[in-house]
Amino acid sequence: MLAPSLFRHLTRITSPPTGAPQSTQSTIQTLRLAICEGTFGLSEGVQARRSSTEPTGSPQPDPAVDTQSPPGASKPKAFEQYLNVEDSRLLSHLKTCSAMSRLPYDLWFKRCFAGCLPESSLQRVWDKVVSGSCKILVFVAVEILLTFKIKVMALNSAEKITKFLENIPQDSSDAIVSKAIDLWHKHCGTPVHSA
Repeated sequence: MLAPSLFRHLTRITSPPTGAPQSTQSTIQTLRLAICEGTFGLSEGVQARRSSTEPTGSPQPDPAVDTQSPPGASKPKAFEQYLNVEDSRLLSHLKTCSAMSRLPYDLWFKRCFAGCLPESSLQRVWDKVVSGSCKILVFVAVEILLTFKIKVMALNSAEKITKFLENIPQDSSDAIVSKAIDLWHKHCGTPVHSA
């Protein structure tokens, strides 16, 4: 389990403070890159931009966000794939409402659910992330949609869906994380280090 002091530190570093030293900004960018690179397949240009996280004296763009692609392109490729496997009808509804490009991807994947889930649930997710199982973030996002499927299906605009998903009810977060871990095991198997 994450030590509470490490957990509090990680929740604070999702965005560097104004005027933070270059080394701090570089560390934050490296953490984001490690979380999002490869496992998520955010963009083909991420690997090429890896060198941009090295200190050069001026802040570099966040490598986890693909600024060259249209909105919504920074979502993990695996997210849509697993959502389709779990509930193709829900995915179809999100596409029909043009909500796929408007989902709160920054809140989910860039901030690793900080500000979305309460601390107790967030610790369980971040334990997996810190131990190298970053794909858990994809399954938490999928499970949020599955848990609130009825509500999401009743909403017919991207704006309403996004607003709801940015402020999900906190009382079901422990169940969401437990089910997300089950989905992760179902699709990815039991990792060697947890056996």
